[in-house]
Amino acid sequence: MDCKSRIEEAGMGKIRTHQMSENVNIKIGIIGEFTDKDCNLISKRKGKKYNPKGKTIWKAQPLVCFSESWKDDVWFQIACHQILIKSDSVIDTGHANDSIIIVGHNKEQIKNAITRCLEEPLHQMLQEWLEDFKTEPSNKSTSESIAEIEAICKQMEFINRKYRDISSLSSRLNTKSIVPDEVKEYLFRRPNVHSFGIWGSSSFKIFVNMTDEKRLRDDLTKMNPTFFNKYKIEIENGKLQDKLTHLMQGDEIQAKILDDDQKFHTGTLGGIVTKSNDKSKKFALTCNHLFPKVGERAYNKNLEDIGACLFTTRENSCDFAAIEIEKPFSEQCDETFQNEDRKIINARVFSDRLTDVGIVHKIGAATKVTKGRVLSSEYYDKLFDENNREHVFLVKGIPGNFSKEGDSGSLVFTRSKDAQQTCVDVLGMVYGNKVTVYDDDDDDDDDDDDDARKRKNKDDNKTNMSPSSEGDNAASNVKEGENISSCYRIHTALELFKQNQREELKFKDDLLLSSPETSESDDCNEETP
Repeated sequence: MDCKSRIEEAGMGKIRTHQMSENVNIKIGIIGEFTDKDCNLISKRKGKKYNPKGKTIWKAQPLVCFSESWKDDVWFQIACHQILIKSDSVIDTGHANDSIIIVGHNKEQIKNAITRCLEEPLHQMLQEWLEDFKTEPSNKSTSESIAEIEAICKQMEFINRKYRDISSLSSRLNTKSIVPDEVKEYLFRRPNVHSFGIWGSSSFKIFVNMTDEKRLRDDLTKMNPTFFNKYKIEIENGKLQDKLTHLMQGDEIQAKILDDDQKFHTGTLGGIVTKSNDKSKKFALTCNHLFPKVGERAYNKNLEDIGACLFTTRENSCDFAAIEIEKPFSEQCDETFQNEDRKIINARVFSDRLTDVGIVHKIGAATKVTKGRVLSSEYYDKLFDENNREHVFLVKGIPGNFSKEGDSGSLVFTRSKDAQQTCVDVLGMVYGNKVTVYDDDDDDDDDDDDDARKRKNKDDNKTNMSPSSEGDNAASNVKEGENISSCYRIHTALELFKQNQREELKFKDDLLLSSPETSESDDCNEETP
């Protein structure tokens, strides 16, 4: 519904936007030979055999069958959304048609199958929006709308697959980089290539300093025709620059170091973690550029000393620091994780590819809760650190900025792709915002040594941040919007901490959360005809 208003504006009323009800009743039918214990696999709330008057019934109405003789059941044969529950340890799908979802006698499998059915109308609506946009003239507004729709679809992607066991899914995923090794090595060797990476879902963007575009394109295409048949090469003269932002989850954290304006450097406390073998030891996660040295003291917004930096690193493209919280403050720290609704939830580290991740969120000290989409699932910036690979990704805010100054250290997370929604996947940490593309006509840094290039980047971060701060001349050089944020993968940083400290850190992931069916809310009712 949040997306709908932007879709209508982008399509100027020509896009088919359906009427949406904020509150609907869900109707789930159960047939066959079943017990109360079987019903509890679907919901602990007692179903009703009548339709509430004046209430909107959701158009997708799953019919769950516990009967082994499902082929003889007329109701099951004519139902639009059929779920067959088999008690066999090995599920036999030989006699089922493609419209029937077959799952085992397992609560998680049944929940996911029901969710798959219930979300089908939403998926159909999103596909209609995409089809309508194909008939509209292409511009920035329509492109952004299409990207947002595709990102939402990714969050529902498990719906469109045959059922797979979620618990074993991670072990089967191929987490190797999508960008071929020979392509990365070639581009890292090119002195006029600044950065490159996956852009959206179908492009491969390269930021360069005045190069023979045709030759570069031809060389890459010949090098790996398969990859570049799927990802269209986009070459842009310029470079992306990050404005590093100085610095319980989402709170302000600061180093007592005065900047040029006699202000303290502030950032975001991304989250509280504990040692795996000692929950009394708590650590605040934030950025290295706020705490570049071990032993530096950290303060909350009231300038109370909360502890000292135990570990800080810029390795592997990370911008990571861990503050060991001292005993007096440890009891006041809440290590629970909050989702985008500010509800307490379990959190787990996500180390798989980001290509299937759609909508992401962060909670920062400056902009609080924001959302965005993964713009580049793999981004390589030679100026940042040319020796490190596959650790940086870019997020574009929806509809505005994903982060601003003061949000550095915010943890980036997404909803897990399972029906129960009892945890979030933590992908990474924000370290830069206002990423923009600037013309690079007079860039002569390619022959400089590493220190000179890093000094140049630092100076650029101070002076060429945004068109609003530099006047009309700077505005004319900007080619990209300002709502892109740079992030790095959090599992990389936690692994570096483990190697350095011989200790493993973990998020809170052992909360006993109430499932939706145990909620006391009356906002939704499951009904049994």
